[in-house]
Amino acid sequence: MSKLLAKWFGGKKSEEPSTKKQGSGSKRKPISNAQALGDFQIKMDETDGKNFSKSLSNCPRSRPKNGKRRSSGETLTNASVTDGLGLSVRPYDLPEMPVSKDNPYYNMDHPDRGKAIIFNFDKWDNTTLPALTLSPREGSTKDKNDLKNCLEDLDFDVHTHDNLDTHQFWDRLRELRDEDHRLRDCLVVAIMTHGEKNHIYVKDGTLIPVNLIWEEFEADKCPTLAGKPKIFIIQACRGSSYDNGTRLYGSQEFIPSPRHNDVTDAAAFSYVIPNAADIFVAFSCPLGQYSWRNRYEGSWFIQAVCKVLREEAYNTDLQTLFTHVAREVAVNKQSSTTDPASDKKVQVTSSSSTLIRIVQFRRKMMISPPPEIDDDIEPFENIMRNNRQLLPPPSSFLSSVNEGINCGHVNAVMEIENCESIAS
Repeated sequence: MSKLLAKWFGGKKSEEPSTKKQGSGSKRKPISNAQALGDFQIKMDETDGKNFSKSLSNCPRSRPKNGKRRSSGETLTNASVTDGLGLSVRPYDLPEMPVSKDNPYYNMDHPDRGKAIIFNFDKWDNTTLPALTLSPREGSTKDKNDLKNCLEDLDFDVHTHDNLDTHQFWDRLRELRDEDHRLRDCLVVAIMTHGEKNHIYVKDGTLIPVNLIWEEFEADKCPTLAGKPKIFIIQACRGSSYDNGTRLYGSQEFIPSPRHNDVTDAAAFSYVIPNAADIFVAFSCPLGQYSWRNRYEGSWFIQAVCKVLREEAYNTDLQTLFTHVAREVAVNKQSSTTDPASDKKVQVTSSSSTLIRIVQFRRKMMISPPPEIDDDIEPFENIMRNNRQLLPPPSSFLSSVNEGINCGHVNAVMEIENCESIAS
C-alpha cells in the first residue's frame, strides 16, 4: 500500500522501522511534537497544524473514485461527459455558454446566486491513527456560523457539514458536483481543518490533496458550472514555519502606479475554455507556514473574510476583496502565546487563480407577487362596518336624493344610493 501511495503522489517511500530485535528493556520511543518544536502552552492563539512526527508518506491519502479524465482529443458529447465519471446521461451534460467570449465579467445575473458548502472539522477520530494526535480546533464553530451568515447575506444557498470521514466527504462533494447548476452564478466550497502543505485532514485522519477537491468541478467533470467561477476557501496549516514579519518605516517619496483599463466586448457563437479555468482558491497562509486561530474569536483568515465580504462585497471584484482580506490579516493580527518561539508571529493569506474574467457580486432583485384583490377589498369593508355609526341616517340620504333630482345630478343620485346600500 505504501508503494502504491508513493506512486500516486510522487512522494518518496519513508524509511521503514528496523525489524531487528533490540535488547531486553530497550524500547524505541517516538519523537513527540513537544520535543521537535518545543513544549509550549498557548494562551489564546493556536495553529491549524498537526503533530509533525509522522511523514506524509506514512499517512493515508484519499482520492475520489471514478475520477477518470478524458483525453484532450475526445469530443465533448453526452457519452464522453459521463464516461468514467459514474454520471447518468442528463439533458444538461453539454456545457452552455454563460457569457460572450470577450466579456470581461462573469455572468452574475442568474436567478440564483449558487450553492455554498462549508466543511467544518473540529473533532477527530484518533482511534484509527492514534499517532496523529490531531487536536480539537476550538473556535472553528464560530467560524462556521459567521461564514454561513455572511454567505447567506450574499444570497447563497448555504449548507454546512461537520466532521465527515473520507467516504462521507467525497460523497457530499460528488453530490454537489452532479447537481444542475445552470441557473446559478457560481459555487463556493469552504473547508476548515488541520492541514500539511497541500493536504487537508478529514475526521478519520486521512490526508486529502487539495487539488483533487477543485479538480472535481473542472469543466469536463461539472458541465453546468463550465464558464462560471468556482471559489474555494481553505483554512488550514500548510507547514510548520512561523512568519516573524519585518517592520517597515515611513518614506517621503511616493511613486504612483499607472492603471490600464483596456476593454473589448464581442460576441461569439461558441468557444473553448481550458478545463482548469474559472477556479479561485484562497488559502489562509502561504505554503510551508502555520495558520493561526483564536480559541474564542475564530481563525484570523475566516473572520477577515467575513468582515470584508460584509463591508465590501458589492463594491469591488472578488480578487480585490481577497487582497483586502490579506491586508486585514497581515497588518491587524499578531499571535499571543506563552512561548517566545510562537509569540508575536504574523500571517498573510495566499491565493491561486485561473479566473479569466472579473467576479463582481450584484444584488439579487427581489420580486414579490402582486397582491390579491380580496386582500384590498376586505380591509375596506371592515373599515365601513366599524364606522357605520359615523354615517348619516337614511332620512338625510333621502333629502339629498330629492335635491339631486331637482338639480339634475343623476350621477350623484346613483352614488348616494350605492353608499346607502353599503351603509345598511
